[in-house]
Amino acid sequence: MAEKETKNFASRDKDGNEIGVFTGKQPRQAALKAANPLRYHLSTIFEITRITAKILKRTLD
Repeated sequence: MAEKETKNFASRDKDGNEIGVFTGKQPRQAALKAANPLRYHLSTIFEITRITAKILKRTLD
C-alpha cells in the first residue's frame, strides 16, 4: 500500500481568517493537533481557578 503524503490543513475563524496550520496525513490527525493547544489552555485555566478558590477559602476561614 502506498504511503500517504503529509498535507497542511488550515484552521480558520468564523470570518475565514487563517489562525493556524497543522500537518497530517488526514484531516482527523491535523484536527487532533489543533485541539491540543486548546486543551493545554483549558487545563491551565482550571488549575488557576482551583488555586484561587483554595486561597479564597483560606482567607474566609
